Amino acid sequence: MLWSLILLFARTLPKTDALAMDPVVHARFVELLQQGGYGWFKTERAAFIIRQANGGYRFAVWPFMHKELEADYGGTIPEGLVAIVHTHPNTAKKPSAGDCETARRLGTPVYVLTANNIYVATSRGEIVAVVANSSWAR
Repeated sequence: MLWSLILLFARTLPKTDALAMDPVVHARFVELLQQGGYGWFKTERAAFIIRQANGGYRFAVWPFMHKELEADYGGTIPEGLVAIVHTHPNTAKKPSAGDCETARRLGTPVYVLTANNIYVATSRGEIVAVVANSSWAR
């Protein structure tokens, strides 16, 4: 009985996300959030997260289109794509239906950043809280 209680409790703990907690990736998340006005702007900033040959990560920032509630990319998908990350206004903390569709279609996670949240739409169509209701960008 004790093991079943421990397993039940463990399933309720927040999932950690190694990519989002990588120091280089985390620092770039903060930079992207800053460019997006810490969630106070209605425009979005976006980037590809790419795995380099040496195992590290680099970001390919999308051109800023000045569109409200939207980030577009019209080029080719880069080699080594690990994930897509973009900002949302603070009023839209979770991935949109379009974000979930992009994650499924490309088979890659789509991260959404706001001042107090990091959510990810997985390639399986799930929405997972990486950080919820906590100031993560310090």
